[in-house]
Amino acid sequence: MTDAMQRMALRYRKIYDAEETYDGLGTPAEQASKFKRAEMVPLMVDRIRRDPDKPDMGEVDLLISLSGFSPETTVMAYEYLQPKRLLVIGTEQAFDGVDFIQQTLRLTAARFEWQCVNPADPLEIYREVKTAVDKATSRSDTRPNIIIDITGGKKVMSASAALAASQLDLPMCYVEGEADPWTKQSAPGTEKLIPLANPTRLFGDREMDRAEDLLRHGSFGAAFDLYEHLSQTSDRPARARFGRDLANCYKAWCDFDSEHLPERVAVLRKRLVDPGYAPDAVVADHVRAQLDFLEALGEDPGGPNLTLNFYLMGTHYRSQERDEFALLLYYRTLEHLLCRHLEERAPGFACDKPDWALLSEDKALFEQRYRDLAQQVYQQPAELPRRIGLTDAAVLLNVLGDEVMTALGLDELKALRHLRGIVEGRNRSMLAHGTANVDAELIRTFQTYVLQLMRRYWSSQFDVRDLPETIDKLRFVRRI
Repeated sequence: MTDAMQRMALRYRKIYDAEETYDGLGTPAEQASKFKRAEMVPLMVDRIRRDPDKPDMGEVDLLISLSGFSPETTVMAYEYLQPKRLLVIGTEQAFDGVDFIQQTLRLTAARFEWQCVNPADPLEIYREVKTAVDKATSRSDTRPNIIIDITGGKKVMSASAALAASQLDLPMCYVEGEADPWTKQSAPGTEKLIPLANPTRLFGDREMDRAEDLLRHGSFGAAFDLYEHLSQTSDRPARARFGRDLANCYKAWCDFDSEHLPERVAVLRKRLVDPGYAPDAVVADHVRAQLDFLEALGEDPGGPNLTLNFYLMGTHYRSQERDEFALLLYYRTLEHLLCRHLEERAPGFACDKPDWALLSEDKALFEQRYRDLAQQVYQQPAELPRRIGLTDAAVLLNVLGDEVMTALGLDELKALRHLRGIVEGRNRSMLAHGTANVDAELIRTFQTYVLQLMRRYWSSQFDVRDLPETIDKLRFVRRI
């Protein structure tokens, strides 16, 4: 505090204690207030302007400041931040203070606004803040820098403004000074501007909830980014690390990223035993079952777990209402099931480049039997395909008399034609060979049909009697 300010502060106390007078009008406290505004505030403003340690809160587009019986704090906050515009929120008793603010700062009407509120109504204060934020946002192509000064006004006003800042994700500030034992207020000339982070960011609760929302809605990349941020800033970093590694694993899984998935599975398995955070037993058991599945998928990448994985991803995309992707993945589920089973009949046989000699020693007879059945199914002449698709695989397995077709109920012409009709519906979709949109009935029919065949297959091949229960255990976790 400068010598001039110390002398001013001494006289201020004497006026306040009625040892001196200022203008002889009003109570000692009122005279001290007038003295402070007229004589001390200019010195306080000058000190702020020369302060080399001003906090940097960026270029401020709008300062929203609460004001009550001590409008000086608004003046100081303004001088520290130099905003483009100032909105003062106060009560009916603060009219004189509002005039003082505008006159001291010499603000034009275009840069200054005043709103009177009921200090006991938090909703009214929130509405005023929200309206100001919306106006400022509409004027800018980018997110404006809006700061709330919660120093002035009654305590309930400050609390309401802080709640508004939390809800609207706005930074705050506070003008703080050393306590004056004589006046029980800040000692003039000792004030500093204290930047305050949004409390929800400071403690991370709101952002943690938001990260879980992203996880729940399948936005795994965005969830990973937010959990990564929270792992370094939150008061619960271990929980954030678990969410981060879970989202990272799910992203690789959802993207069929076989290159990075094994590493992320290993990281997540270690995270499950992190002493800093333990998810509840249901979540932990669910994640372990998923990791077991993914490890088995990695050990046999083309096996039956890949068939199941196609179905799981189709169900995931359907839950996100991305029906085109879901339909494509349901198709791949059934195609992989039948093509893989056909390839298992003869070592070296591949559906993308078939060697028919591996399937039958009498190629002529085999080819004729295929033509006869395929013509009935497709209702037009057909030759052995160069690349085997879903319906082709079903026809070929029937030509070979494969027992799995009986187990699936696909060993009769009517069933094969029904399969062809289902596939034709998919082929007309945007991500297949057509331009049609996927409607609700098509996706529901296709999913039901595929799940029915999968249940029959798993029951006949692996003695799995309740495949839907297995699928439920492998769905993405929606909360941690």
